[in-house]
Amino acid sequence: MNALKKQYKSIFFDLDDTLVDFKTAESQSLQLTHKAFYQDFSPEHDFKDLFVKINRSLWKAAEDGEIETKHIRTQRFKEINYHLDVTESSETIAQFYLDKLAEKSMWLVAAKETLKTLSASYKIAIITNGFTCVQRKKYALHGMDEWVSVLVISEEAGFSKPDKRIFDHAFKEMDCTASETLMVGDSLFSDYQGAINTGMDFCWINPESHPLPSSFPRPKYKVKSVLELLEFL
Repeated sequence: MNALKKQYKSIFFDLDDTLVDFKTAESQSLQLTHKAFYQDFSPEHDFKDLFVKINRSLWKAAEDGEIETKHIRTQRFKEINYHLDVTESSETIAQFYLDKLAEKSMWLVAAKETLKTLSASYKIAIITNGFTCVQRKKYALHGMDEWVSVLVISEEAGFSKPDKRIFDHAFKEMDCTASETLMVGDSLFSDYQGAINTGMDFCWINPESHPLPSSFPRPKYKVKSVLELLEFL
């Protein structure tokens, strides 16, 4: 038996840009949102840039424990509406955008097959920072419950990665410990920092071979896609 199969009992996966293509879904959803609500107020490119700037700032605040995840869904559009002098309800726009974000979700290449293969040897959990209405739709759309034992969403848990408490919740649900678990994700600041905070080994999904910032120790593993996990798990 592979020595790693003796070491790990569980694998925790991030969802967006680890298993599913979030960047493409986000771009398509923002394009549709711009067309529906903002095309008379801003060029599409400027609108997208404004959204990204505001969205990143709010998610960083959530990861730092400064705001609750649930407030982001409408707050980002409230701020955009303020900047662009738009009077449409931020709640209406937020719901439209989130509906499109779920509808446009697609598996990353070979992610489905990899998850299916690994689930035969490991207990699988997905730990994601996101909104329940979006992440659960993605989860159902792709039939992930066939291979995944536990889905932990930051909005439901009340904590966002890298907060140790969201991982402690997952350990309890999965009946496993940090030393028995491998964390797999694309984000250094939520996934890897979360693994560091809890003492888990980490596999960095790094498709574009970005350099590792000097503030982070070398992760246990580094791959371009989850398919490469099958080479050592």
